[in-house]
Amino acid sequence: MDEDGKIIHPVLNRDESPQFVDFNTLRGNNIRRLVASSGESAVLPKQENRECVSIDVTMSLDGFMFGPHIIIARECLTESCAPDEVAVFDDCINEKLKYSTHSLISNNQCGVQTGPTLLQRSHLLDRELAARGTVRPVVEMTDNHDSRYDDDMMQFCEEKQIIKWSEKANTSGIFQALDQVNHQLHSEYNKGVREFKKLRKTQLAMRYHRKVDESEVKVNATDFLRIFCDIWFTWSTVMDRKIAWRRVGIMQECIAPDEINREHFVVHAGPEVKDSVPLSFADFSGSPEGVRKGTPEYFKRKLAAIRALGQEWETFETTPMLRGILEVRSVPPLPPKPSKGRLSDNNGSFSFNEVRKKKAAKKQAEQDARQETEFRALQQDLAKKQRDAEITATAAAKQQKLEALKHAWERCTPVCSCRPRIFVGGIPTYFRPCEIAGLKQCPVCKDIKKSKCAKAACKVTLAAVS
Repeated sequence: MDEDGKIIHPVLNRDESPQFVDFNTLRGNNIRRLVASSGESAVLPKQENRECVSIDVTMSLDGFMFGPHIIIARECLTESCAPDEVAVFDDCINEKLKYSTHSLISNNQCGVQTGPTLLQRSHLLDRELAARGTVRPVVEMTDNHDSRYDDDMMQFCEEKQIIKWSEKANTSGIFQALDQVNHQLHSEYNKGVREFKKLRKTQLAMRYHRKVDESEVKVNATDFLRIFCDIWFTWSTVMDRKIAWRRVGIMQECIAPDEINREHFVVHAGPEVKDSVPLSFADFSGSPEGVRKGTPEYFKRKLAAIRALGQEWETFETTPMLRGILEVRSVPPLPPKPSKGRLSDNNGSFSFNEVRKKKAAKKQAEQDARQETEFRALQQDLAKKQRDAEITATAAAKQQKLEALKHAWERCTPVCSCRPRIFVGGIPTYFRPCEIAGLKQCPVCKDIKKSKCAKAACKVTLAAVS
């Protein structure tokens, strides 16, 4: 601030918010209950998914929302971390709508912020500030987590003029603007989970042709990213973020401690809850005019009204479509199971755009390899068909030659019919040579050959005869 108390440097707030992937989304009357008799424990066994993802959020005093940073507990990044929905993060700055489409996803052993992951987030923040043309230095308000004091991260922020400012321990919930709006992020995500499960239940019911219980619908990391991409740009508005800053006593140009909500410092008793009395049918429909309530005439008229309503519904001509009994809904088919192919071999941080490009490059390489394999198989198939055709043609030619020899043998046996002949210089000459000249026929298999038949069966038969 300057001497007049005005804020002269850009102010940011960054905080991590843990989010369960699929846990405790059923509340109130939606929770399944178990009734047990006296002396028995009312325990309902169920499976719970306690997988948690850290969402690193950064926003500025002017209401600008920087790109998200997702931290998941994984040994490596797989193709399931890059569904088609992450294409909305295309590494751009939208000043009109006050948000950034840059992004970062990190994987480590614990799924929470560490020094290396925060360093990668600081690198992304530096690129976003440069893309916005923000004047340095900037002040980043944060809490006292151990990752804030990583040596490499602190050195990088000092070089890039990013001043880290943190409150005392156990006070960040009151003085951090993001803590005033993070509940909206969780609420929107849980709403997205409920809608996702309703759609998935319908898809499973259409596939298996039976009623599907909600316990059969699971939300995995890929589904988390799909839901997150749907809610990220709408879970809070620019005005919501500016109001969050005001609630912690920071206005657009000055510090305003009087704007801090003092209710956070005092624990108030909850409002008194009165038991509600259920309304009767008469309260809903009203009393007949001119009749005192509770008299015999009152109940007679009420009964007559009920009968008239029933008769009206019985005579009402309608169709199942009009009554809503049958409703034609277009439900998209179940998406394919996410691939578990690796995109990285160790822990690291990548933007959604980079992960999407890695996935696309891997798919392109697999497609090229598959096309190459199919091309080679096609070539081998064509070569085999060509060889088979040549073999068939050779066999046909050989069979044709054998048939021609048989016809020639029948024609020129016992006397050759290759005549007339002429004499040239006293030497008898034929128009064409005899095809069976010098050939012999096996008396056993009847094959026509130049020499004796070499078949073993023919040799045995001839030896027995002789």
